Amino acid sequence: MRRLCSALAAAVLASGCGGRPPEISLSDPAPELKEQRPRRGLRIAISAMESPELSFARYTELFNHIGGVIGEPVELLHRPTYSEVLALVQHRRVDAALVCSGPYVQARADYGAESLAVPRLSGSTSYRALIIVRRDSPFKSLADLKGRSFALTDPLSSSGMMFPAFLLRRQGSTTETFFGKLIFTKGHDNSMTAVADGLVDGASVSGLVYDEVARARPQLVKKLRVVGKSPPFGNPPVIVHPETDPSLKRRLRMALLHLHETEEGRRILKAMRIDAFVPGDPKAYEEVEHMRTVVLAKPRR
Repeated sequence: MRRLCSALAAAVLASGCGGRPPEISLSDPAPELKEQRPRRGLRIAISAMESPELSFARYTELFNHIGGVIGEPVELLHRPTYSEVLALVQHRRVDAALVCSGPYVQARADYGAESLAVPRLSGSTSYRALIIVRRDSPFKSLADLKGRSFALTDPLSSSGMMFPAFLLRRQGSTTETFFGKLIFTKGHDNSMTAVADGLVDGASVSGLVYDEVARARPQLVKKLRVVGKSPPFGNPPVIVHPETDPSLKRRLRMALLHLHETEEGRRILKAMRIDAFVPGDPKAYEEVEHMRTVVLAKPRR
């Protein structure tokens, strides 16, 4: 908890919490990584759905096992922003990445990123964004948060940025003009803590992370109330660059899709509350693509 609060405090300070942050575009260029690297095993990047401590704990065992199945040592990388993860994939600095729906749609538009597999959780391959407030607050909807403080996770996040930006754009507003103060927390669990502790009045978070935190930290979630939900988005996929070696791509996909067929694989998946990895459906991301189009469109004058 102390590490989480320290990370959250750093994120709040970095956001410039005393004033309005600079406008951030969903199409901001990612860092360039042009240097080619020699191949030394399987490199997999994970992005900021959760704070780094939780992300590493959740995925290290999974991908180490996948590496064993395909006969490759694994190096797991965590980057604080989705744009950094997408740059790693784009410039072939990693072999694969686990990202949420918003970054996947962005990467598919930018360089044709491909989905290898998606997790099925409790029988579902989709999730929703949630608008949350403190349970004891008077706010009943996003509209009630005008001029108040709000937490976002990452400029490319479908649930932690794009969904509220989409709702406000349809009303002729933006996150920068609607809210009185914005912070970027770099993790949905951090955003939930920020609301529960009264650092901000509201936030938009992933329903997947919300459910996980509800199981692990029920006392925190008891302080929260959901006042809005998005349509379903496709679950976070494992993605690769389209020019990834076809053999590696095939072996990685098969290892993921057949993981639930072995005893060890089932044990790892059960610990993560994943039923199995299944092929992704491109149609599952159409709602995210629509939101992205609306948010990126130039405002009418």
